[in-house]
Amino acid sequence: MDKVNVLPGDLNTAAGLLEQAAKLAPNDALVWATWAQLDLVYVALDFDNTPSRHNAARAHIAQANALDPASRETRYTQAEVMRSLAWDSDTQAAAEKILRPMLTEAPEDGRVLIQLGWVAFAQGRMDDAVALFDRAALLPAFAIEATYCKALVLVLRNRFGDASRASDQLLVLAPTHAFALCQKAWLSVGWHEDPQAAREYIERIPPQMRVEDMSAYFAYHVYMSRREYDQAVQAIRAVPRDYLSAQPGPGPSGFYIGDALAAAGKSAAAEIEWRRGLATVERRLAEAPSDETLMKFKALLLARLGDRVAAERVWKAVVELHGDKAWGGLAAPLHIEFLPPEEAIAWLNGRLKEPQLWFTAAALRLNPVYDPLRANPKFTALIEKMDADPRLSPKAKPASAPSPISQLPSPSDQPKVDQKSVAVLPFANLSGDKEQEYFSDGLTEEILNTLARERDLRVPGRASSFSFKGKNASSAEIAKALNVSRLVEGSVRKAGNKVRISVSLTRASDGFSEELGTFTEELSDVFALQEKVARAVVEKLTQRTVATVSVGLTRDAAAYDAYLKGRALQTRAADTRAEAIAFYEQAVALDPKFALAWARLAEARFRTFGFFDSSPAVVQGTREAIERALATQPDLPEALIMRANWRRGVEEDYAGAERDLARVESLRPPTADLRYAQAMLARDLSRFDEAFRFYREAMLLDPQNGDFTNAYAVSFCMPRGEFVEADQLFRRAMTIQAPNSIIPFNNLINLRQAWRGPEAALRLLDRFPPTQAGWRSRRLNLLIVLGRLDEARALAAELEGSLAPAVSLITFGPQDRPDLGQLMALGLTDLVQARARQVVADASREFARGNRARRFRTLFIRAEIALGNRDSARAELEEWRAEAQRIKSDYRRYTDFTSGAFPLYALLGDADTVVALLQELRASGFIASDHLAHSPDYAAVRNDSRFQELVRQYNDWTKALPDPTDL
Repeated sequence: MDKVNVLPGDLNTAAGLLEQAAKLAPNDALVWATWAQLDLVYVALDFDNTPSRHNAARAHIAQANALDPASRETRYTQAEVMRSLAWDSDTQAAAEKILRPMLTEAPEDGRVLIQLGWVAFAQGRMDDAVALFDRAALLPAFAIEATYCKALVLVLRNRFGDASRASDQLLVLAPTHAFALCQKAWLSVGWHEDPQAAREYIERIPPQMRVEDMSAYFAYHVYMSRREYDQAVQAIRAVPRDYLSAQPGPGPSGFYIGDALAAAGKSAAAEIEWRRGLATVERRLAEAPSDETLMKFKALLLARLGDRVAAERVWKAVVELHGDKAWGGLAAPLHIEFLPPEEAIAWLNGRLKEPQLWFTAAALRLNPVYDPLRANPKFTALIEKMDADPRLSPKAKPASAPSPISQLPSPSDQPKVDQKSVAVLPFANLSGDKEQEYFSDGLTEEILNTLARERDLRVPGRASSFSFKGKNASSAEIAKALNVSRLVEGSVRKAGNKVRISVSLTRASDGFSEELGTFTEELSDVFALQEKVARAVVEKLTQRTVATVSVGLTRDAAAYDAYLKGRALQTRAADTRAEAIAFYEQAVALDPKFALAWARLAEARFRTFGFFDSSPAVVQGTREAIERALATQPDLPEALIMRANWRRGVEEDYAGAERDLARVESLRPPTADLRYAQAMLARDLSRFDEAFRFYREAMLLDPQNGDFTNAYAVSFCMPRGEFVEADQLFRRAMTIQAPNSIIPFNNLINLRQAWRGPEAALRLLDRFPPTQAGWRSRRLNLLIVLGRLDEARALAAELEGSLAPAVSLITFGPQDRPDLGQLMALGLTDLVQARARQVVADASREFARGNRARRFRTLFIRAEIALGNRDSARAELEEWRAEAQRIKSDYRRYTDFTSGAFPLYALLGDADTVVALLQELRASGFIASDHLAHSPDYAAVRNDSRFQELVRQYNDWTKALPDPTDL
């Protein structure tokens, strides 16, 4: 019953075993409940959807209820039987009433989540259904079934793009899943209008499944759309039955075979099959004379056989008994058969109001059913109209979808300012030593974190509070930007073993500042000092006495001092990360029970993982730090968030990550860090609407956090081609962080190059001063792309001469150093060879310690190509590709492998793989904006017609975008 592709024989074997079990243990409720579940599998797969099978399921669960009504298995099966066999709202509500308490008892019961998903679907709550299936899919034992259910409901609700992505996810989990292959085949012809891809999916269906009704019907549909009539006949003849029972194409095999033969011009053979089909229908009608589907097939078969009068009589009886329905696979064939062409087209136009599964622009173009209407200009006009409707064609641009940038926080979106909203500004360092600033900043952050745990308060995050440090802004301006009513300000004086903090509370409305006191403690009791300050602020704002407790800290002054130094370095820049790690390690060595230091150590190590360092040492060290933090303090929010990020980003334990984040939300008010972690998790699971909501809330909680703004543009806008929105976000990030912020600056120039080409990017670059970090490196790249090689060589020589030769070529070093790809494009052979040999040596050392992070891999592969070691380069690429195939997340596979690999395959001249990877990106909803038309990396594949077509499509798409605004 749990196989990926279940066959009728499997179910028959299971039924025999259950019958034996029922005889041997007639009083075992589990046996009867399992038997009812087996009956439902017969029904769900259309192997036996007869009333007798329905009655068997009801009888078997009734027996289980009589024996043990309170058991979990009985209750679950009772709900499943109710939900599966009766779709009325009352029955669905009754099933939900059984299932909801079961979910409370066991929140990770995937079967219950899936059944609740189907209940939500039956009740029209589509978003809830998808969310429940997604939640079940996080559990490894239920991932395949839940993803299957999600793919099915999406296609049933005409969400074809989402359905295609869900089917892709299902094929990653189960590459031979017949339903996923059939659905991808149908979507290829019925949505994407790609008959070749459809055939490839059909041919991947396992041979034992091709004799089953569903696979045979989809194969027939694909081959008919391709006008391969002999293959269509063979697909149906493979089924050893005269009637196909499975959805979406139940009907007599003679009808389908006859239509294929007639289309091939074999009219005599077609008539034989139609007569065979009619006989099959008549036999079944003898048992069910008013069956709607059988009556419709009888009308069509009589018409095929030339008995027009009888056919129209049956058709009329169908309408009288069942109504003139617009849904179902037979609706279009019937109306085309029995209506004049003009009326049939008018009927099709009427379907625009409520389109059905079979009604898409691609289907009307490819399906032979519509051949009688093809010459009519009104039919052509109908298809053109459908191409402009995003419900009916992927060619249409959604007109009503709001721009993501319009939904991001703006001043009018901010929560209403109340008297319990407060920002903690960096305390002034009065120690007389600039080097002591880490101490005052660290105390400020811990006081901020302590206040943020109070549910009565709203406290902006650290990035926002510290964004005004060193700026000449008034209290009113800061309060407005952070959307708060009060500001906590203060000073720290550290002298010998004493620490003194003076703190005041400033009212934004009138600038009135009230002193809350001066607090002094021994350095060894600085934590009590923090608590006193936080308690004074909370009690002033809430008018209640509180017992605020700092969490995860230490009583060791030296350990705390090392922790604060590490924290100052960690929040400063990427190139100080190693120093931050060293200070955290010092802190936990001094106090092994310093939970917060362990959590921050894990965070600092994690930020090196993936792109910079994926060695076993980093993996083990990060995991150990997380475990040590939680062993000391199991509910430390910072440690739980870190473990969630680790589970998501490394272990792909999405269910565990979701549990950790849910636990944090139960412990304290939502913080920006929590919402950001939730956004990243939802993004990796392709739950983009949910991710957007979390990102938006993170920005509201930390409005001056430029990292969030930049990350949203990179993670969502750029991959999906939302260039206008990304442009605004990168500029916003530069404004928030600093005018010379290198990351959003580089992203802004990359975006302009992808959007309007290298000349436009160069014009934008020239609007910035040459002192801008990364400016010369960006200029070098643009000069190369534009073919201005003499200027580029001169600039490269200038850059090379300004750098110390001892700098490693693969570590995160100077931004303005020419990279290996640029030197290769400039034809600087001697320098390329020397540089490539050094890269290979440096990368090989990293590989030897188990570090195959993306940065080293890409540089190593490029260097091996430059040295002529193509076999070594390809071997590394293929090993990387094999690892990427095991990644569950579409988004992570895109960022980790696909976007970095196809330029390297292009350097090898492997056009087939380059095209395949680019198409994979498109299928996953990403825009391949890697400057395909200009970069020297693609010179070896640029003449390939498929690559040229992809470039043409990309250029056509960018031309349709509005022009970017000037700075």
